[in-house]
Amino acid sequence: MVRTQKQTISGSRARTLAAAVAVTAVAGTGFVSTNQVHAATADAATTTDKQTTATNTTIATAKHTPVESAQADVSAAQSVVDSAKADERTQQTDYDAATSAQKTAQSDADVAATKTDIAQKTVDMDSKAVETASTTEELAQKTADSATPEAKTDAATKVVDAQGAVTSAQTGVYATQKTVDMDTKAVDAAQSDVDAAQTKDIDAQTDVDDAQKAVNDVDLATGITGNKQAVDNAQAAVTKAQAEVDTATSAKTEAEAAQSKANGTAADAKGNFDDATSAQTTAKNDLISAQSDATTAKTANDKAQSAVESAQDAVDAANTALDTQAAKQAVDNAQAAVTKAQAEVDTATSAKTEAEAAKIQADSDYATAKTAADDAWGKDYIADDALDIAKGETLIAESNVAAAQKAFDTAQATLDAASGSTDTSALTESVKNAKTALAAAQSKLSAAQISQAQAESKYDGALNTASWAQSAMSDAVAVQKATAANVTTASSELTTAQASLLTAKAALANAEANLTASQHDATKQANLTAAKAALASAKTTATDKAAALKTANSNLTSAQNAYDKATTSVNTAKSAYDNAVAAQAKAANITSTAATTLTVDQAKLSSAKSTLANVQSVYDNSLKAADQTLKHAQAVLVTAKQNKADADTNLADAKSTLTTAQSQLTADKAKLDTAKSALTDAQKALTDAQSAQQALIDAPTKLEAAKSALADAQAKLADAKSALEDAKAAQANYEDILANAKEGTVKAKAALDAAKTVTAAAQTKLDAVKADLKTAQDAETLAEQVAREQRRLESEAVAKKNGYHVDGSAVKDSKGNTISGWHVENSKMVDEYSNVIADTTTPKKTVTKSASFTTVGKDKTATVGSSMARKATAKAASDAMPQTGDANEAGVSAIGLAIVALFGGLGLAERKRRIH
Repeated sequence: MVRTQKQTISGSRARTLAAAVAVTAVAGTGFVSTNQVHAATADAATTTDKQTTATNTTIATAKHTPVESAQADVSAAQSVVDSAKADERTQQTDYDAATSAQKTAQSDADVAATKTDIAQKTVDMDSKAVETASTTEELAQKTADSATPEAKTDAATKVVDAQGAVTSAQTGVYATQKTVDMDTKAVDAAQSDVDAAQTKDIDAQTDVDDAQKAVNDVDLATGITGNKQAVDNAQAAVTKAQAEVDTATSAKTEAEAAQSKANGTAADAKGNFDDATSAQTTAKNDLISAQSDATTAKTANDKAQSAVESAQDAVDAANTALDTQAAKQAVDNAQAAVTKAQAEVDTATSAKTEAEAAKIQADSDYATAKTAADDAWGKDYIADDALDIAKGETLIAESNVAAAQKAFDTAQATLDAASGSTDTSALTESVKNAKTALAAAQSKLSAAQISQAQAESKYDGALNTASWAQSAMSDAVAVQKATAANVTTASSELTTAQASLLTAKAALANAEANLTASQHDATKQANLTAAKAALASAKTTATDKAAALKTANSNLTSAQNAYDKATTSVNTAKSAYDNAVAAQAKAANITSTAATTLTVDQAKLSSAKSTLANVQSVYDNSLKAADQTLKHAQAVLVTAKQNKADADTNLADAKSTLTTAQSQLTADKAKLDTAKSALTDAQKALTDAQSAQQALIDAPTKLEAAKSALADAQAKLADAKSALEDAKAAQANYEDILANAKEGTVKAKAALDAAKTVTAAAQTKLDAVKADLKTAQDAETLAEQVAREQRRLESEAVAKKNGYHVDGSAVKDSKGNTISGWHVENSKMVDEYSNVIADTTTPKKTVTKSASFTTVGKDKTATVGSSMARKATAKAASDAMPQTGDANEAGVSAIGLAIVALFGGLGLAERKRRIH
C-alpha cells in the first residue's frame, strides 16, 4: 500500500499517533488500564479512519482494533495469494500439457515428413527404374528385330573367320618369339665376349703398367736392397694371386655343375615344348582336315538338297501329266499342315509341361518369400512399437527433467532470497533434494535416449530387412503371375494345336481320297510312281548327307577344341621352356664369368710368378748385369704395349658385335610386340563376334524379360505414387495438428504469464498488509507497556504514601500491616503486578531512569522506540511538564510515557515508510 506523502500519512502511522494522543488524554485522569488503552486506540483509529476514508477504504471501523483490522487484511490478502497461486499451478499444468502435446505433435509431424521424403525418394527411384527398364526394352526390341536367320548365319560365319584369324596371329607370335629368343642368346654371347675382351684389356694394361714400372725401377735402381724389396713384393703378389686362382677354380667348378643342371632342365623343357608343338601341329592338321571335311560335307549336302528339289520337280511334273496336280497339291498341303500341326502339338505339350513345372517352382518360391516377408514385417511392427514406446519414455523423461529443473531453480531462488537469514538449513536441504531429483531425472533421460537410439537402430534394421523381403516377395509374385499366365497360355495353345491337328488330319484323309480317285492313267501313274521313287531316293541321300554334315561339323568342333587345348599346352610348355632357357643362359653366363675370372687370375698368377722370377733374376744379377736388366725390361714393355693395342682392338670389335646384336634384338622385339598386338586384336574380334552371335540367339528371351521388367517397374511406380499421396495427406494432417498444438501452447503460456502477474501483485499486497499488521502490533505492545508503567508508578506512590517497607519476607506499611498481594524477592518489594518497588522509607541517592520498562519473572527488559524517544523521556520529565511536587508525579510520568509512545510510534511508522 503506497500513498503520496503530501496528501496523507499512512494509516498505521495515523493509528500510532492517535493511540499516543489517546493515552496522553487518559493519563490525565490517573491510572491507565489495558482495556482503556485498547479502547483509546480503537477510538483514535475510528477518528483517523473518518479523516482518511478518501485515501484508504480498507481501514477497520470502530468495531475492530487496528491489530484485528490489519489481521483481517492479512487474511484476505493471504486468501487472494493462495487463490492466485492455485490458479497459477492450474495454468502451469495446462501449459505443461500444451507443451507436451506440441512436442508430441512435432514428433508426429517430423515422422510424417520423414515418411513423405522416403515415399518421394521411392517414387524418384521407381521412376528412374521405369526409364531404365523402358530403355532396356527398346534396346532388346531392336536386337530382337535384327536377329534374322540371315543375321545369325552371318554372325556364325564371322565367328569362324575370327577363329581363323586368331590361329594365324598365334602362329606369327610363336615364330617371332623364337627369333627374339635367338637374338637374346646372341646378345648374351656378345656381352660375354665383351666382358672377356674387357678383362684381357685390363690385364694387358696391367702388364704395361708393370713393365713400365720395371723399366722405371731399373732406371732408378739404388742397389741390392731395392732389388730385394722387389723380390719380396713379387713373392707377396704370387701368394695373393695363388689364393685368387684357388677361389676362382672353386667358383668355376660350382658354376659348371649348376650349368649342367640348367642344361638338363632346358633340354627337358625343350623336349616338352617340341612335343607340345608337334601335338599342336597335329591338332592343326586335324582341324584343317575337319574344316575340309565339313566343307566337303556341306557341298555334298547342298548337292543332295538340290537333287531332292529336282526330284520334287519331276514328281510335280508327273502329277501335272496325270492332271492330278490340284489333288496332289491338296494332299501335300494337307500333309504339310498335319506335320506342322503335329509339331505345334509337340511344342505346345512341351511348353505346357515346362510352364507347369515353372509354376510349381514359382508357387513354392512365393510361399517361401511370403513367409519370410510376413516374419520380417512382424519383426518390423514389433520394432516400430518398441520405438514408439522408447520415444514416449524419452518425452516423459524430458518432461520430468524440465519439472525437476524448475523445482531446483525455484528451490535455489528461494535459498538465494533467504541469504543472510539465521537458519537456511531447511532451504539448503530442499535445494539438495531438488538437485538429487534433477540428477536422477537427467540420468533416466540419458537412459531413455540411449534406449530410443537402440530402438531406432533395431527399427531401421528391421525395416531394411522387411523392405528387402517385401521386394523379394513382389518379385516372386511377379514370377508367379507370369508362370500362371504362361500355363494358361500354354494350355490354350495346346488345345488350339490339338484342334488344328484333328482338322489337318481330316483334311489329309479327304485329299488322299480325292487324289486316289483322280489317278486313272496307268502310264502316267507309272511315271508318277517312278518320280516318287526317285524323290524318295533323293531324300534318303539328302538325309544321309545331312547326317554326314552334322557329323563333320561335330568333328570340326572337336578338332577346334583339341587345337585350342593343344595351343594352351604349347603356351604352357613355351613358358616353361623360356624360363629354362633363361636359367640356362644365366648359368652359362655365371660359368663364363667364373671361367674368365679363373683365366684372369691364372694369368695374374703366371704374371706374378714371372715377375717374381724376373725380379729374382734382377736381384741375382743386379750386381752383374744392371744394363742387361734394363734392356730386358724395355723389351718386356714393348711387348706389353703391343699386347695392349691388340686387346683394345679385340674389345672394340666385341663391343661392335654386341651393339649389332642388341639392335637386332630391339627390332625383333618390336616385331614381337606387333605380332602380340595383332593376336590381341584377333582374340578381341573373336570375342566380339561370339558375343554378337550369342546376343542374336538370346534376343527373344531378353526381350520378354525386358518387357516383364518394364511392367513390374511401372506397377511399382504406381504403388509408390499412391503411397506418396497417402504420406502427403498424413503429413498435412499432422501439420494441422501441430499448428493447433502451437496455438494452444501460446495461449497456455499467455494464461500462465497472466496468472504469475496476478500472483506477484497479490503477494505484493500481502507483504504490504503484513507490514501494517506488524505496525499495529507494535503500537498495541507499546500501549500495554505504558499501562504497565502506569501501574508501577501508582504502586510507588501508594508505597511512599503509606510507608511500605520490607520486613523479613513480607511487605508491610508504616503501621506494620502486611500488604496483601505484595511480596519480597531478592530483598526488594514486588507489587501485585510483579513490578519492583523501591523502599522509600530508607534514604537513597537520586538515580536517573532511562526509558526502559523492567519486569521480573518471565518478562525481560524491553526497550521501546528509538534513541530520539529515549532522549524525549528526560525532556518530558524535566522541561515539558510542571514539576511542583510529588502530587503531579504520576501525571507527569503518564504524559512523558505518552510522549515516548508518540515518538516511538512515529519512529516505527518512519521505519515502515522507508521500507515502502
